[in-house]
Amino acid sequence: MTDKHVLPLAAAVAFSFFVWGVLGVLVGSILPEVVAELSLSSFEAGLIFVVWSFGFAIGSAAAERLLRLAPAHRLLLVLSAATGVAALVQAQAPTFAIFAGLYAALGLFGGAVFTASHTLFGALFPARRTSALGVLDLVFSGGNIVAPLLVVGLVAADASWRVTFVVIGAAFLAGAIAFAFGGRAGVGREAGGATAKPAAAPTAARPRGRDGPPLIALAAGSFGLGATEWSQHVWFVTWALAAGIDGAFARIALAAFTAGMVAARVAAIALGDRMRSALAVRLLLAAALAGHAAMLVAPGEATLLAANVALGMGIGAMLPVFLGLAMDGDPARAATFSAVMVVSLTLGGQVASFTVGTLAELTDVRTAFPAAFGAVAIMAAGFESFRILSAHRRTASAALAAREG
Repeated sequence: MTDKHVLPLAAAVAFSFFVWGVLGVLVGSILPEVVAELSLSSFEAGLIFVVWSFGFAIGSAAAERLLRLAPAHRLLLVLSAATGVAALVQAQAPTFAIFAGLYAALGLFGGAVFTASHTLFGALFPARRTSALGVLDLVFSGGNIVAPLLVVGLVAADASWRVTFVVIGAAFLAGAIAFAFGGRAGVGREAGGATAKPAAAPTAARPRGRDGPPLIALAAGSFGLGATEWSQHVWFVTWALAAGIDGAFARIALAAFTAGMVAARVAAIALGDRMRSALAVRLLLAAALAGHAAMLVAPGEATLLAANVALGMGIGAMLPVFLGLAMDGDPARAATFSAVMVVSLTLGGQVASFTVGTLAELTDVRTAFPAAFGAVAIMAAGFESFRILSAHRRTASAALAAREG
């Protein structure tokens, strides 16, 4: 089956990721209005992000088991429909308890969607996994960019924050319809990919007892990636202001960080598997380490701008590069690899935000923010270790297959 036969299903997945990109950052844009209308305390406002992340991690882990019971496209159809209904109900939420409960449910569905979508895309485009997974990251970033613009438009029209959830709900229901039609075309390719049982020969040639260290390294790298990204998103502007940087410029520098991430994701699509080479991976990790170190050592305006671009480029393509690398090594465990990465990313973001915030409370943000460099170091060590362990595992598998042959 040629790629053109799976394009309707791939388009449905990409559309779903775009809408999730909007929803993922939407609450931050409408939070002031939600706080005012529902009379929330600061603690309750912060709890919204906690329940979202908690649900996201559980959903991602649960999707691995659900994919054993149903094909990915059918699971995504059900999840899109459920998310659409939950978002429409969210538009009517009368109290904080109901709003938070529904947001936890949305996080749960979102985590499951991420694992199922990564698994499905890896199966639809096995020869170009890095490029395909890079597309998902890129359209998600597009949704992140559109979210505040959507809110600006609704505010200008004097619309309630509740209208945003009506728009989101309708989009997800449209996505469910897209999965219903796209799944018919792509089911053949999917059945030959991630949902199929692994062939006997590759399983027999797999070295025993060697799965643990690579998975631990992948989890550590992903944890560091999530912690790096979210400590930058949440705390950079506050730290830059404390360091004497103009507020407008600090926000421009943070936008440069996002631009660097987007540039890396475009490169992942264009370069594909060449982004997985040892040289490319080490250059990206070095850029992240150097960028974060530079902003701490010399926090001037020019340095902060360049450092944010370098840090964004260094981490922006890590998910498609390493998820694609892991899937290539063992396609039958694609859902496991996606779940490990997504759960670790989520936990990393939570821990980073909490740790920097706690240290800032005990000391000050200028002292606390440099702790985020540890997250960059964990990411670099974890992903480099996974790359090396995976290379050794492939070599051992080839040797074992040759002996058994």
